Amino acid sequence: MLDHIVALVFAIGFPAITGPAYLRRRAQMLAGNPSVRRSEYLETIAWLSAMGVAAVLAFVVGDRALSGLGLSFDFTFRHLSALLIAAIAGGFLFAQAIAVARDPGMQKAARESLESVREYLPRDAQDARLFRGVAISAGIGEELFYRGFLLWYLSQAVSLPVAVAISSVLFALAHWMHGYQAVIRAGLIGLLLAGLYLLGGALWAPMLLHTMADLSSGAMGQAAFANASDNRKRTAPIDQDRG
Repeated sequence: MLDHIVALVFAIGFPAITGPAYLRRRAQMLAGNPSVRRSEYLETIAWLSAMGVAAVLAFVVGDRALSGLGLSFDFTFRHLSALLIAAIAGGFLFAQAIAVARDPGMQKAARESLESVREYLPRDAQDARLFRGVAISAGIGEELFYRGFLLWYLSQAVSLPVAVAISSVLFALAHWMHGYQAVIRAGLIGLLLAGLYLLGGALWAPMLLHTMADLSSGAMGQAAFANASDNRKRTAPIDQDRG
């Protein structure tokens, strides 16, 4: 029964509850209200942390080995290979974030690619600190639930490839409030992370890559949109004088 409750609450309840709440706050976040954005960060951290804790708790209460959840502590060659792949991919993303911070041309491209989630991205140092909490809780909590618990749960009824597909679709739909582009991107990322999990046989590599991807997205968003805001502030008095 606990397994069913955890699956329903977080696979269905999480996007059904948080999505409409996010849309109600979106206009205020777009208007640049930092307190609303930071409240959204804190709420997201709470949900994602609960998601991870619930996944682990379901296995502990069910007296199942945590290795079945993807928390294997015997680091084999395949585990280490997957970790290496995740570290290389994450390093590339961080290098891209550094390049965006230094290059105004890349900042413009980043603004275009991140437009659908611009209201959610950090604008200043305080935002960035909270967003790092979101990234870490997503990297751990979402992987424990979507790639760990949900893949195991669905595999009790369907084949593993079908379970991967369903869990990736549910992961994608959890991002519906950001628009169809975010849904498609999340679905593809979900498939990639599931593949990395199956390759390594443990969740450590998906957790690492997921966390690094979200951290780098936050850094790119802060560089792109904060600088754009600063530029508008600097040019506004000049435009007024010309008028």
